[in-house]
Amino acid sequence: MREKILVIVLIVAAIGLISLGFLTLTKPVSADIVNVTTDKDLYHSNEVMAITVTVGSAGNLNNVTLKIDGLKDNYGRERISYDIPANLQPGEMNITYNYNLPPCSICAGLSPGMYSFNVSLIHENTVLSNTTHFIQIEQ
Repeated sequence: MREKILVIVLIVAAIGLISLGFLTLTKPVSADIVNVTTDKDLYHSNEVMAITVTVGSAGNLNNVTLKIDGLKDNYGRERISYDIPANLQPGEMNITYNYNLPPCSICAGLSPGMYSFNVSLIHENTVLSNTTHFIQIEQ
């Protein structure tokens, strides 16, 4: 009888260890946006804005998209909308995007003032992380 109980206990323990190992292997990799910076805080018409996004990942994560959109003009249009495909490795990495700002004028729909753009990290249609960054635009 003791031998049967011992065998049952060993089988249950083995199943538990296998299940734990499977859960560890299938655990989704976490990744997030650590920081968003621009090379300046104040921009003028037609300048190039260098956007740097620092992304951190706990492991390898392929086929992610870094989506940058915003700078909504007076007509409700987002003046920046760009997707950057990336494959992440463990640790932090910088992704840079250069955007040529439009003319800053009332006729162009972009009055002087404070503007924002959003940055989202997306994997398999799931937003892993997002943040908003603000800049000032003058003539």
